[in-house]
Amino acid sequence: MKVTCRNCGKRFDYDTYTGLCPKCSTYYRIDSAYDTSADTYDYSETDDDLYGDEEDDFDDSLNSDYSQTSNTIEQGKTASIRTSRQSHTENVRSVAFKKNRKLTALLLVLIVLAFIVPFFATQYNIRAKQKENCLSQVIAPVPASMGEPLSFETEDHYRYELTIQSMSVVTDACYQIPDGYQLIGISYTLSEPDAAAEDIIDDNQLSRSLGYDDITPYLCTQSGEYLQPIDAYDIAKAQGDKDYEWRQTTGTSSDFEYPKGTVYFLVKGGDIANLLIQHTNYESTNLLESYQIDQLEVTE
Repeated sequence: MKVTCRNCGKRFDYDTYTGLCPKCSTYYRIDSAYDTSADTYDYSETDDDLYGDEEDDFDDSLNSDYSQTSNTIEQGKTASIRTSRQSHTENVRSVAFKKNRKLTALLLVLIVLAFIVPFFATQYNIRAKQKENCLSQVIAPVPASMGEPLSFETEDHYRYELTIQSMSVVTDACYQIPDGYQLIGISYTLSEPDAAAEDIIDDNQLSRSLGYDDITPYLCTQSGEYLQPIDAYDIAKAQGDKDYEWRQTTGTSSDFEYPKGTVYFLVKGGDIANLLIQHTNYESTNLLESYQIDQLEVTE
């Protein structure tokens, strides 16, 4: 609202200067808040009196309003900061709680898996091994004797005949035999009755390979063990790292696979019970024939 100072004639904005003339510093007062047409400057009062009393009231009011405003602003800022900090703290705690909960759940899952996976893996391996070793049918061993031809027929109806020729104690110095044990060599012959004369191969080879068929001996002990033959590579190594040609010529093997050969067993002295011979097909996991020789003659 524009007003004119009656003291100096300066026209100024009442609201901007809060009624104080910017030129002569005379305080200008309006009798009514709605009276904007008449100037009500009182000449009976001096400038100092007017300025002093009103200015003090104005300054006090201004200072009071400013102080209250400042306090209100400061209180608002403090409350806002406190609320912001509290909200931030709650957010941090919430995030930390969620992370800890996820981490705990993950650790529990890992611990459970650490126990469950090995257990099921072991069970699977055991069942797979049992399935691999299970027989399609139970075949009781056929009693047999040393020197008797034992007949074996493959799944494609090809026949072989095995004869155990002799069993002897091996005393060759190249073998390091533990005290109280004996190295037993079992000599055998494996023939092919169905093979034609022109199919016979020299150099101690079968005219037709056994393929997926294995004819394997097990030396049974009186203490109830079933001993497997010594690996042919170990026998060849004891002989000075002999090669495949030497093993073929001498018929050294872990199974019955040469026309003339020898398999070896390491057994405690006097602990031999019988010899079990089994014919299996490892492709179909079938046991085809089984023979057992009880009367064993071991020569020194």
